[in-house]
Amino acid sequence: MDEENKDSMEGMSKKERRNAIKEEQKAAAKAESRSKIMRSASIWVGAFLILGLGTWGLIKMSGPQTEQPALSTTEVAIGEQVKGAENAAITLIEYSDFQCPACKQYAPVVKQVLENYPDDVRFVYRHYPLRQIHAQAQIAAEAAEAAGMQGRFFEFHDLVFDGQDSWIGSNSKAETIFVGYAEQLGLDLEKFKSDMKSAAVRDKVNNDYSSGTQSGITGTPSFFMNGQRIQNPRGFDPFRLLIDAELDRIAASAVVPDIQIEIAPDVDGENVVEAKDEDESITTEDGTDEE
Repeated sequence: MDEENKDSMEGMSKKERRNAIKEEQKAAAKAESRSKIMRSASIWVGAFLILGLGTWGLIKMSGPQTEQPALSTTEVAIGEQVKGAENAAITLIEYSDFQCPACKQYAPVVKQVLENYPDDVRFVYRHYPLRQIHAQAQIAAEAAEAAGMQGRFFEFHDLVFDGQDSWIGSNSKAETIFVGYAEQLGLDLEKFKSDMKSAAVRDKVNNDYSSGTQSGITGTPSFFMNGQRIQNPRGFDPFRLLIDAELDRIAASAVVPDIQIEIAPDVDGENVVEAKDEDESITTEDGTDEE
């Protein structure tokens, strides 16, 4: 107890002194408690600051984040993997996983569709790697995109599906095989290896995956035809029926009445333009009827 408090207690009764001491002890305990809280808060703030800086550092070390276009099921974005006529009436989008056995089975079916409808169908391949069950699906997608940066996506796509059983064992084995595919296609191997591990390629694959999830995709393969989700056709013939039906629908919606022009004098003797349906007779200026 300091001298000032001692002086203030002179003349107090014993009871008053005891109460004063208790109050002083309470005040000291509160001050100590506040001090502990402040020390604890400082420690937590410091820890969060270090964690935040560490996370920022890891992001910076992983390379620049590439902004990716938002994807829809009705439009094709710049940089997508597309095959077929640019002005085709039908856009067929597939969300696929290179390690998925069913996707491998559909690859030749889609190829047959494009061969039979070269002017009517354009095909868009989007990645949807099921990472939880297919350990090499992500690296396969990234390798294909790396090949795509050298204009050989679909050739690489075919090799990956054809050799699916050979590379599903481990990432290191898969990477070695994919580099072999790149060499087989005559790609620049150093560029291929660099691109395969780049942020741009990783972001492209992840953006495809995110767009699939937003579109309600939960498994592969999943197809959209002109923006509409379709039930997976069981082979080329069912696919052909769907495509023919869509082409018929498009053709029917494009039909407009055949309008012909009639020139007739108005009340002042000047010519005016009138529209008549093709099944009505048209009266010309000389009074004859024509179809």
